[in-house]
Amino acid sequence: MKFNYATLKSSVRYLLAFLSLRYWLRHRGAFFLATLGVALGLAVFVSVQVANHSVLASFAASLDAISGKANLQIIGGASGLPEEVYTRLKLTPDARIKAAAPVVSRTLYSPTLQTSILIMGVDPFAEIDFRDWEIGGESPPPQASTRGTTPSDQNAQSAFLQFLTGPHTTAISQAMANRYHLSIGSPLQLYVGAERKNFYVVAILPNESSNEAFGGDFTLLDIATAQEALAQSGRLSQIDLIVDEVQLDAVKAALRKNLPADAIVQRPAQRGADVSAMLAAFQLNLSALSCIAIFVGAFLIYNSIAIAVVRRRAEVGILRSFGTGQSQLMRLFLVEAAVIGLVGSIVGMLLGIALAHFTLQAVSTTISALYIAVKAKSLSVPLWLWWGAPLGGTVLSILSALPAAHEAANTPPRAAMLRVTLHQATERFAYPMAMAGVVSLSLAFVLCQPFISGRTVFAGFAAAFLTLSGFALLTPVLTLWGSRVAQVGAGATFGIEGTLAGSYLRRALNRSSLVIAALMVSLAMLIGLSVMVGSFRATVAAWVGGSISADLYVAPARGFAEDPGPGLPREVVQYVTTMPSARFCDTLRGADAEINHQPIYIAANVLPGLVNGERKTRFLETLYGDALTKRAYAQSKIILVSERFKNLLGYRSGQTLTLTTPSGPIAFLIGGVFYDYTPNECLLYMPQTLYRKYWHDYGIDGIAVYLKHDVSTDEVKRELEQRFGAKYQLTLLPNREIRASVFKTFDQTFAVTYALQLIAIIVAAIGIFDTLIALLLERSRELATLRALGASPWQINKMTYIEFVLIGIFAWTIGVAAGLCLAWELIYVINRQFFGWTIQWTLQPDVLFRALVLALLAAIGAGVFPARNATRRNIAATLQVE
Repeated sequence: MKFNYATLKSSVRYLLAFLSLRYWLRHRGAFFLATLGVALGLAVFVSVQVANHSVLASFAASLDAISGKANLQIIGGASGLPEEVYTRLKLTPDARIKAAAPVVSRTLYSPTLQTSILIMGVDPFAEIDFRDWEIGGESPPPQASTRGTTPSDQNAQSAFLQFLTGPHTTAISQAMANRYHLSIGSPLQLYVGAERKNFYVVAILPNESSNEAFGGDFTLLDIATAQEALAQSGRLSQIDLIVDEVQLDAVKAALRKNLPADAIVQRPAQRGADVSAMLAAFQLNLSALSCIAIFVGAFLIYNSIAIAVVRRRAEVGILRSFGTGQSQLMRLFLVEAAVIGLVGSIVGMLLGIALAHFTLQAVSTTISALYIAVKAKSLSVPLWLWWGAPLGGTVLSILSALPAAHEAANTPPRAAMLRVTLHQATERFAYPMAMAGVVSLSLAFVLCQPFISGRTVFAGFAAAFLTLSGFALLTPVLTLWGSRVAQVGAGATFGIEGTLAGSYLRRALNRSSLVIAALMVSLAMLIGLSVMVGSFRATVAAWVGGSISADLYVAPARGFAEDPGPGLPREVVQYVTTMPSARFCDTLRGADAEINHQPIYIAANVLPGLVNGERKTRFLETLYGDALTKRAYAQSKIILVSERFKNLLGYRSGQTLTLTTPSGPIAFLIGGVFYDYTPNECLLYMPQTLYRKYWHDYGIDGIAVYLKHDVSTDEVKRELEQRFGAKYQLTLLPNREIRASVFKTFDQTFAVTYALQLIAIIVAAIGIFDTLIALLLERSRELATLRALGASPWQINKMTYIEFVLIGIFAWTIGVAAGLCLAWELIYVINRQFFGWTIQWTLQPDVLFRALVLALLAAIGAGVFPARNATRRNIAATLQVE
């Protein structure tokens, strides 16, 4: 019969497919664990990406909703726009400007609804060209009003009339009405500075735009009502314009000539771009952390394919003997890896979207606390993620399986029949892998150097990845060396069972080094992040101890988180600053600004505690020395900037900083750079006299009260509550409470980080479970032989659990070294790149102890089932099968 190579090749292809399918059907548990590892790792990444995209999409939708058809906006500075700007536009019409509309907007907190709400004051007649709010567009069922009026038979015309003429009347979005069970006539309470203002719902907006503005927590006021309620008489937040697109640049240039110096003329879309740039560092940080779980999941793919290779080594040897090519075997195992990756990626994509519902809330809350008020109520999945995540998971799976597939394809047929050759191959490649690990760690060290890390934000993350990869590559040789020590030590401590357990680490190096590396990566991330967070917390504690030195802090209803507004009432300021029980007070007025798209906060204060030494502010550098610099500040000659301001914006002491003020551009001399850990903005201290001179703003946002030594803080707090509690809503924070609030914000900031740590540990535990099953399956004949020679089940269990403990200890030991390196990179490279802080290194021993306990629990817990299964196998059947 004539030999037909094509027929043989085709039959082999079908044979390979048959063998592959048969194997995975018989080992459904292994397939499930492998796909679950991929799914969990990818789900973390997907959830973070969806949450990030949803927050930006929500902000963009809110911006579009409140901007309407406007293609240009005049935005006021810290104190808003004078109303005369709008009046001048109307009295001197420009043919290129088709329409103009004034807007007053603020984000206020509702104590009754327990949420922040976007307030927008508009002129309904000017709004016609921009937005159709449909005030009174629907007629909700009548309901008794709490004010004694009954809105029965109310129609669109009467609702619109009440909206225009009624005191403190408002229209709310349909989403807000549904969410908080509000209807026509419902009261709505809001904090405005230190006052609780009462509003009443006279209309529910049926249009979709109102539901998208600020996640639907949106209420509309007539502009006169808004100006009165917000204490903004004669001031506007912005002016919306519809301009001929062809003439837009010319109109922008013309408008700037007649505007206040601190006013901004820009497209509405530019605001969205600015916010995206501002959040880029935070979102990139989350994305990089989420990739750790995927990195750990890659070990699972390699492990699953490697197990498949081990279990089918005899079949591989037979196929090679019958002429199966190396490329065919490579394709077989890579296709299997691709299927695992694809199935796991699809499941991970769906799981990630479900997980994003929880991640979204955490990310949205953190961004609102640290950067800008935003509300994301619904998920928005970027289009690229639908194909990018499955493709990325599949490609990662193929790459992870390459070493095992290459080993199977290149093993000679006779060697493939002997399982020991696999362990010998791993031992043979341990030293080349170690050399690659040393190279990887060396590259990580180079990337951490300032001349490289200062040029790109990706250098720190690349260094972290290379660090984890380097220690993973070093794991086989470290396990090989350590097993020899462990064999002697465990033998001396636990007898023959300990000796055998120690020897198994070396004899099954391909398996033991893999599980140690997978657990090591998770422990390294846990230790690295814990040391970084602990160091940051200790640094913040030291900063709080020096900077928050007053006995009592007095602020409006929402404390120091209040949007810029009227601040504290004048009578409160007058009384508190002249109290007989106070030694001295520091008053604060704040203003938000931006420099190169970086938000800054101008804290206009007096800082008497700085001069007399009660406020322990630490300087990074000063122009005249600490003492003279403090005196120069008290004399209103200089300003002070934070370390973050210096690192992110490049200003140093001795330089001048030009700020755009309502009085025009003014240059200020920077007298010093101080350490500060305010999380959301670059901080600038400005003498209050300078601020009032150029901003013409005499409000006070807060008062720091230094009491006499024999005066009780609680007594003064009760006195102020009794005197002003019935009239104003004040926040009275003793020193201990404001310190506690700082750490509450700190913990909220790192809530997402803790969740990412937990998921990475879960993924590693799955890998450990899978690998320990493989370890004991490979050794099933040996264990059966020991049982046949008289070893009891207790001795077999003792031996296996000692091995699991050794695995946990090895993973912890290497993980500590990797974790401390990772912590150093997080503290001194990544955090400085993204946030501009200098964190003081603090190593807490309990972090390492918790990691050791977790490593042992993970190794022992994952090995319970495999160990029980090993002792219950039938001895005769196991020996016969093998």
